[in-house]
Amino acid sequence: MSRRKQVLQNVFLLLITLFFCFFVAELLFRSLFPLHVNDRYGWIRNEAASDVVRVHDDAGWWRNVTVNYTDHGFKRWGDLNASNKVLIIGDSYTEMRFVNNDEEWYAYLERAYPDASFFVHGTGGFGTLQEYLVLDEFVDEINPDVVIWQFYFNDFANNDFIADSNEYPMNNYGLRPYLESGVIIKRYPAPLSWLRSRSRLAEVALQQYDAHVREKTAGQLFNFYQQRYGKDFWNHDFSNANIYEGRFPEVLDTTTTILQMGRARTNATIYLLSADNRLAWAEERMCASANITYIPAVYDLLLKEKRSGRNPFVIDDGHWNQHGNKVVGEFLVDYFNGTLA
Repeated sequence: MSRRKQVLQNVFLLLITLFFCFFVAELLFRSLFPLHVNDRYGWIRNEAASDVVRVHDDAGWWRNVTVNYTDHGFKRWGDLNASNKVLIIGDSYTEMRFVNNDEEWYAYLERAYPDASFFVHGTGGFGTLQEYLVLDEFVDEINPDVVIWQFYFNDFANNDFIADSNEYPMNNYGLRPYLESGVIIKRYPAPLSWLRSRSRLAEVALQQYDAHVREKTAGQLFNFYQQRYGKDFWNHDFSNANIYEGRFPEVLDTTTTILQMGRARTNATIYLLSADNRLAWAEERMCASANITYIPAVYDLLLKEKRSGRNPFVIDDGHWNQHGNKVVGEFLVDYFNGTLA
């Protein structure tokens, strides 16, 4: 046998051996580290549970809060036979793991409307499509009279694979559904997305890399967001943000389509509650297109509280603390003025 053939044979045997080792390792990792992914949502809490969370509520004040989940992972699961039912869906601003169960912004609506039955579902990191999927799954069973759909500016990015990927590593880089050309497709908004979706070995290894990069980036968080959204992060129209790569009109169209899907799914009155106003013009436009009532952002009201010395935000976090939830809840009670149910 010639030397060249011997080398080629050795290379071939090496490749076969490596492939076999990878195949065995892949089977082993799939057995030892099963993928905890919800086929419908990507991730979701879908059972009753109770968590105790340590929260830095205000300067010099930490407290433990108890967060309870009821059936199906809802924060509230009311009476299905009630004559007036309100369904609230959203992301982490609705899940609200920063206050006790009777301190969330919607708890003020519950107290203002004792004859109404509330159903509340929020999951941290959810985008508008995932929230629509919650609506789609439960709307027939609940048959609500009113839907309050909570929205945050980063939902635009969460609804688009490219924009979502550009927020890596500070995004939720788990498997997420996206609406693309009218079809729901699941992708990982992270490097090597294709490989992650096909190899558990690669996904486990890359998760270690994700954690390292995220920890490193967290120390320069403000610079990270300035690079992606602009230097004037707190008062900026994000439609030209770098994460969208000039594609914000397409992202807006996708989000509008999702809201229209929600509008077509129920005859209930739907309100969009904006937790931020940096893209208010876009939110107003898509609500008008979807025949959804837009509730003006409470962001200015919260900033006014902060300027007055009454901090409404969790320390080093944009979520609402106990006082912020009170501000938003009382605002909504005044906004509905007895008309919610």
